[in-house]
This record gives sequence, structure tokens and C-alpha cells, in this order.
Amino acid sequence: MQDVLFTASLVGSLLLVVITAWYAWLTYAMVREMRDARREISRPSLQLDAEILGTTALTRIENVGPGPAISIHVRATCRTGASEVLDETTWHCPILRPGESRTLLFPLREQEHHLSLQELHEQECSIELAGQCADSLGGKHDVRSVLVFDQSTRRDRELVPDETGQKIAKSLEHLKPIADEIKRARTAIESITMTR
Repeated sequence: MQDVLFTASLVGSLLLVVITAWYAWLTYAMVREMRDARREISRPSLQLDAEILGTTALTRIENVGPGPAISIHVRATCRTGASEVLDETTWHCPILRPGESRTLLFPLREQEHHLSLQELHEQECSIELAGQCADSLGGKHDVRSVLVFDQSTRRDRELVPDETGQKIAKSLEHLKPIADEIKRARTAIESITMTR
């Protein structure tokens, strides 16, 4: 009888050890999964984009990731299709929140004038961003992004081609006399209110 009780107690203890080990493993797996999810939520992702101002393209760096980018240290390099370096600059920023962006006055020519959008496309330029930033948990992340200006991306970046812009300007010429009349009326109203 004692052997049966001892065996039952031993089997019960072994079963309890196995179940406890299984629960410990499940808990560890959940903790690991939550840690990985927290890392992904805090991970920044810096991307380059072009900000078009008339015929000039400026470089915009945007944090498209879900977490803030902290201690950003990057180098932006503008190269022609023939790998000639046109401009190079370094950029440092203490923090860039998710969805936030900064516009760089880049790329420039030697005379400190911006390269036009047409020049960037004609020379098939690319702007490369390389460096490092940290996330809110202290993890380090490499930053790599490339913005290409070639004939395949030209139509996407041009807001209004020259011929279309000229057609629009011609179609709006009839509004000029109306705008002049509004200016005269405004001046008359201002002079009347000044005399009172």
C-alpha cells in the first residue's frame, strides 16, 4: 500500500513539475513576444522625399516609423548617374517624432544655389541618406534611404508640365481685369475709412 501511495505521489510530483515547466515556458514566450512588440512600436524609420517648390527640389527627411528617432546623425550625398558627387552634407537632430519631417536646403550647386528639378532629372541624380539614430528604448538603428531622380520618376514629381502651365495661365488672363478692379475698390475703401 505504501508503494502505491509513494508511486502516486511521485507521479503527481513529476506531473506538477512538467506542468510548471510548461507554464514557465509559455510565460517566457509571452514576455519575449511583448518585448519584440515593444521594440517594433518604438522603432523609427527615416525616409527621404523631395519637396517641390516651383522648379526647385529640396530634400525632406521624414520619420515614417511608429516610434521617435533620437540622436539622429546622418550624411546626405547627392550623386549624378555617373557617380560624381554634386553635394554632400551632414545633418544632426536631437529628435524627430513619428510623422514629423524636416526640410534640408539640399542639394546645392557650388554657387550656393539649389539644383533645379530639371537638372536633377537630366543628370539622373540620386540622394543617399546614411547614418544612425536611436529609438526611445535606447536601441541603435542604421539609417539608409535613397531618393532617385530619373526619367521614370520625373512625371510623378512634376506638378504641372510647362505647356499645361502656360495653357492654364492663358485661360486665367480674363481674370486680370477683375483682380485690378478689386484692388482699386479696396484702395478706395481704405482711403474712405482713413478719412473718418
